[in-house]
Amino acid sequence: MKKVAIIILVAVLTLGVLGTAYAAWGTDLHIGGTVNTGSYVVTITGTGTPVSAASYSIITVTPAVATPTGAGPLTVQIANAVPGTYTIPFVVTNTSSIPVSVTLGSIIKSGPSTDASAAQMTVSVGTFTGATLARGDSTPTTVGGTLTVTLSDTIVQNGTYTFTVPINSAQGS
Repeated sequence: MKKVAIIILVAVLTLGVLGTAYAAWGTDLHIGGTVNTGSYVVTITGTGTPVSAASYSIITVTPAVATPTGAGPLTVQIANAVPGTYTIPFVVTNTSSIPVSVTLGSIIKSGPSTDASAAQMTVSVGTFTGATLARGDSTPTTVGGTLTVTLSDTIVQNGTYTFTVPINSAQGS
């Protein structure tokens, strides 16, 4: 019985030494898999009915989408323009799986006479100063705002005036 115990002890110690030697010899560990870190999509769209200085002015709002690789700006075009003030409501929507902080970039303006367009058109952001939107993958989160456009008396009557508003966005906390 004593010999059997010694043989078992020697066998266990031998296997332990062999396992340790093999572990020291083969140090590579290969792990494969796919990791999805989340989705990132923020949109800004016109919403509601723009308030126009004239009923025959045509206001077109083209939505913008922000992704991690860049953002397309919100584009607003006022055709058949007449002097006055226009109010354009908009909404920013987060459908990402992460929270997102959003601000609006510098407004870029253009019109029929490109030299004077900047002086003839004033664009301001009314009720939106920026926001952090909670993750919106199951239920989109939104925040609204307005853009106010004033066309001076010196505009080209019935001309077309356009401006773009870039979205600046980053992962929020």
